[in-house]
Amino acid sequence: MNAQTRRLVVVYSVSRSEWYIAEVNEGEVVQFGPFDSRAVVAELLSCLYPRHRSLELPEQAVKLEDEAVAVLGHAVARNSLTTATDVDT
Repeated sequence: MNAQTRRLVVVYSVSRSEWYIAEVNEGEVVQFGPFDSRAVVAELLSCLYPRHRSLELPEQAVKLEDEAVAVLGHAVARNSLTTATDVDT
């Protein structure tokens, strides 16, 4: 598995008023934000991660701790991979 596949880019909001971008890379998490809107986040994603698909978490009640971002991000990634595999079969 190469570094590109181990890195996750996760997006989530807190009550739709604060948006965060998190990069999860081999257990290390770096969070950016808060940002005012999903539009700002989309623009940043296109500049910072132009060739990397981001995963969006469901809306959160509070800003997530780094470990929670990593766990939820990997769960969403695993679920989307399973869903894509199910569609292909």
